[in-house]
Amino acid sequence: MAALNLKDAGVSQISAQGRYEFAYNAARLTATVVVRASGYRVIAKNGHHFFRFQSLQASDRSFVPLALYFDQARDKRNDFSYDKPLHISDTDADDLLKTVSRFAADVEAWIAARFPAFKK
Repeated sequence: MAALNLKDAGVSQISAQGRYEFAYNAARLTATVVVRASGYRVIAKNGHHFFRFQSLQASDRSFVPLALYFDQARDKRNDFSYDKPLHISDTDADDLLKTVSRFAADVEAWIAARFPAFKK
């Protein structure tokens, strides 16, 4: 699902807000891989997206800067999804997509290093 969200986030005909949402979803789903592989589980209750990125930080300290960045993306996504209109620029969407794409590659390497028996 994360790969599909990344692919959709790269479709230029989709609005910047839509691409941002797809990229955010890919970040959330990819973070879930790290959290679950680390033996943690975030229960789906109020604030579970917030706690997912907190758990990412606890799972591996090397992901702290990304977890903080993705938590800011979560705030922005919550604003335009639930609270108030918020302009999302093409640059916002492109930056998030680029960061999530690197994160996904880093997570693949992280999984390969820690779980060599796991093959795609």
